Amino acid sequence: GGEKAELEKVLRKIEKRPVQHIRLEDTTSALKSLGMKPSKKEVLNMMWEVDENLDGVIDWEEFCTNFERNIQDRSGLEPANFYHLV
Repeated sequence: GGEKAELEKVLRKIEKRPVQHIRLEDTTSALKSLGMKPSKKEVLNMMWEVDENLDGVIDWEEFCTNFERNIQDRSGLEPANFYHLV
C-alpha cells in the first residue's frame, strides 16, 4: 500500500541527492508518512541514537552499524527507535 509507496518516494529523493545521507527532514517525512506526528525533539533523539560522528545526519556506515547492532542484540538494550522505523 500507500505507506510503502510513500517511504519509497522518500528514499528515491535521498538517492538523487549528491551526498546520500538521512537528514532530520527525511526522518520526519518518513514518520509522517506512517501516520505519526513526532516532535522535532523526538526525531532528533531517534537520529542521535544512530549518528555516531554527531554530524546531524545518518550516513550509510552509521545506518548499517545500527542495523547490525539491532539484528545481533540479544539484551534488548541497543537503541532501536530508528531501526524500528526501517
